[in-house]
Amino acid sequence: MVVPQAIVLAGGEDKTLFPLTCGTAKALLPVSNRALVSYPLKSLHKAGLKHAIVVVAGERAAASVQAWVHHEYAEKDLVCEVVCVPEEYGTADALRTVAPRVTTPTCVVISGDLITDVQIDVLVATHQLSSALVTMALYKRKVSPSSESKPGKAPKNVDYVGLDPRQEHLLFYASSPEALRDLKVPLSVVKRHGSITVASNLTNAQLYIMNRCVLDLLVAQPQLTSLRKDVLPYLALNQRRLRQSLGQKGSPGAAAERDSHAVSADGGGEEDTSSPDQEDESSDNTALHSSNLPGADYMEWSHTPASEVDQGACFRVNIVQPGSNYCARASDAVSYGEVNRETADSSVALHLTGHAMSPQHDNVVPHSTSIGSKASVASGCVLGEGCVLGDKASIKRSVLGRGCRLGVSTKVINSVLQDGIVIGDGCTIQNSIICSDVQIKEKAQLKDCQVGKGYVLSGDQEYNGEVLSKTPKP
Repeated sequence: MVVPQAIVLAGGEDKTLFPLTCGTAKALLPVSNRALVSYPLKSLHKAGLKHAIVVVAGERAAASVQAWVHHEYAEKDLVCEVVCVPEEYGTADALRTVAPRVTTPTCVVISGDLITDVQIDVLVATHQLSSALVTMALYKRKVSPSSESKPGKAPKNVDYVGLDPRQEHLLFYASSPEALRDLKVPLSVVKRHGSITVASNLTNAQLYIMNRCVLDLLVAQPQLTSLRKDVLPYLALNQRRLRQSLGQKGSPGAAAERDSHAVSADGGGEEDTSSPDQEDESSDNTALHSSNLPGADYMEWSHTPASEVDQGACFRVNIVQPGSNYCARASDAVSYGEVNRETADSSVALHLTGHAMSPQHDNVVPHSTSIGSKASVASGCVLGEGCVLGDKASIKRSVLGRGCRLGVSTKVINSVLQDGIVIGDGCTIQNSIICSDVQIKEKAQLKDCQVGKGYVLSGDQEYNGEVLSKTPKP
């Protein structure tokens, strides 16, 4: 078996993570004091891959990632090649740019903010045995989308995932940062499979196994700019046509270009039931144009057994089950805080960091840490080298970077503190993310805040739910 190449979509100075990414590439944000991009690279290395193309948006971010790769991966078996793309490029644009560099029949595409212990080599083997064109990993959301929305309102930023009865194939996909009130599922899909389950509690892990011909399709379809919003709906809607064209011509690119005028790429339209290259679509066309009332044929369809294996379906899914594997993305400030806390917890994902845990206290506290009288570090905490804790200081479920200094009676709870932060006496930091080199004066109270690099906070004040940065929000 040929070892596949990998493409890591590492992003740039992501605006959704403001102010954390002000002057810092998203890929290099620390998660439990390890660079974010190191987690997917470690997964690829563990899977036995030898070559990874790291795609970074923007020249400044690419230069910093290149310097990090040169320092961290100079002598490792996994060769990392950093490629810079324009900042305005979408994920599909980035794949299209590096497509000529991929020479293996199969490639692994992984987001640079994915932290997981899913075995990628097993995923690749399953993909190849099933003769799929694409395999995608999904994981269950921790919180129901409806609980985060007002009653009667459609949730935002949700993936609507349509699965076959066995939950092995993707039949429908729609995604939008805005609320989608109307979903149009092709009737031909329902008829072919007997039923379809559309779930909104599954999240796209942005871990894909793709055949080389899918990259050819992206080259042939330049209007597809986003994997999530354009490519996945297109592939789900047209997979039978692509499968047939691949069997006949060896590449779906020509067929995709030929049919682009007939099928919408946003997943919102119905499948073109008059297409001549789908034998069973003629009956669907008759049903759709029948004079019967809408839904008159549904009872007959629902009691008609679907074929055990749909030979035309070529978009497989792998659902990561809670408790079996860890899978999470640091795609925004909230999830960034969550993955830091989870990777600091030995019962969740500390094993992914490579840190040596203290067996007595269930935390990571280096020998270089200076701990004052009656100061405490609870379980589920990770501290960097050279931290100083004043008398009666306490840390609970938090991550501290290198060289942080906490004053007397200062409390840090459920927070992330990056390198070189100085906090005065009597402060309380709760549910907050503090970037490098921040100074917090005495008796300041922070709750649910995000503080950008180098900011100075006045003492004797309360900060609640604030985003503080020297740099204006873009």
